[in-house]
Amino acid sequence: MATLPPPYSQRDAARAQRYYLRSLRRRSILGPVVLIVFGVIALLVETGKLNAIHLWDWYIHWWPLLLIGLGLLSLGEWWLDRGHPTLGRRSHGGVIALIIVLAIMGYTTHGLHNMHLFGHGDRDDDFFSHFLGQEHDADRSLNQQIPAGASVDIQVPRGDVTVTPSGDDQIHVQAHQVVYAANDRAARRDLDALAPQLTVNGKSVTLRTASSGNGRADLTIEIPNGAVPTVTAGHGDVTIEGLGGDASVSAERGDVKVDNLTGTVHVHMSKGEFSAHAISGDLLLQGRLDDVSISDVHGRAALDGDFFGDTNLAQIASPVHFHSSRTDIELASVPGDLSIDSGDLQVNNATGPARISTSAKDIECTAITGDLRVEDGDGDISAGTAAPLGQVQIHNRNGAIHLTVPLGASFQLQATARNGNIEAKLNLPVNSAGEGQSVAGQVGTGGPRVELVADHGDIDISRMDAPPVPPLPPLPPLPPAPGTKSLRHFRPSRDANGNAETTAKPVVQ
Repeated sequence: MATLPPPYSQRDAARAQRYYLRSLRRRSILGPVVLIVFGVIALLVETGKLNAIHLWDWYIHWWPLLLIGLGLLSLGEWWLDRGHPTLGRRSHGGVIALIIVLAIMGYTTHGLHNMHLFGHGDRDDDFFSHFLGQEHDADRSLNQQIPAGASVDIQVPRGDVTVTPSGDDQIHVQAHQVVYAANDRAARRDLDALAPQLTVNGKSVTLRTASSGNGRADLTIEIPNGAVPTVTAGHGDVTIEGLGGDASVSAERGDVKVDNLTGTVHVHMSKGEFSAHAISGDLLLQGRLDDVSISDVHGRAALDGDFFGDTNLAQIASPVHFHSSRTDIELASVPGDLSIDSGDLQVNNATGPARISTSAKDIECTAITGDLRVEDGDGDISAGTAAPLGQVQIHNRNGAIHLTVPLGASFQLQATARNGNIEAKLNLPVNSAGEGQSVAGQVGTGGPRVELVADHGDIDISRMDAPPVPPLPPLPPLPPAPGTKSLRHFRPSRDANGNAETTAKPVVQ
């Protein structure tokens, strides 16, 4: 005889009702959105399109915007579910806790003194400073004699700094201050606190402004020729021009420009663009930078750090060393130019010994004299050498190699394409080797060794025709002989049709 199931208790019925309502609940779209956003950000950071430190700095300052966005999303979901009371509520407590925990970690890392939600950053943050009150500004000036060859320490937590030479033995300071305050009394107090302070202790000169979360002080400074400035800038641009000695800059967030200096320049940056021109001494650049432009440097140029924009160097008379997490370059000098971006590396008219090592870039070298060594991981290599030909070593793991040698050059060749073909216009036999090809032999009377290895790619070797001789420039007109009239009204002869005859063009030699 079949037995009947036990009757449901009131507790079991309530539990079953909760399970049924929970099954009707719509899942929030917040989880998939968060996964997609974090995945895209992680991909951009790993591929070098985003700076992780800059991204973290942005999150620390603007994380409340994420809470606002979460609230708007929750409000939208409630609006869609308002006609279905049985769908139940949605909880975002885990995501909210994650946002707050990350913000606390960021504040702990940067320190409590950096806890500014508004008015903390570069000039673009001034927009948010308006929430603290109205804008008030004031101008101040300082003039004081300092010892010859003094060391000038300039400390500006927030504001632009411009340093130029003075025409006397004094330091001249012009300060433009901007604060945001609710009333005039508070503005005067903040402006007085932000006023520049000058201290002279022997040959040590210190010029500083106070750190302010609701204002900035832009300084224009003139120092005697021979004084050595050391600029420490928090959030603002730095410009140094026309000084006759060394200079040092440490910039946390802002652009740096250095022009027409006769000494050595040391620069360390955390974010911003850098430019330097007409430097007689060495140039040493470190840190994390965006675009970089350097030209006309007589000393050596050393760049070490992470570069997230375009890097351009031209007319460097001494050795060049560029080092980043993915690229390493050493050149004896660059009379031409060197440019590096996210996908290309180009060198035009440089002297060796030259060494280039990078990954995931197309490399193009032209007019390289002396020894040349190139290594690449994923990209094509095009190298054009010039006389005198030096030792050449090129290794490409995944990409083609195109080598051009001077016409009539003699060398020892060893080329191997492990998974590719070789085209060599040098009257040397091409041998098959497994899935690839190889070429070996002496070209001309022998000489420097040329080694080419392509793991996955073709190799092409050709000779470079002699470049055409540029046309001779036209000679300047001779001055009139003494006692003769000027020929400025001389009319050109005309042909039979009445057209003026043109001067013959220079002959290409």
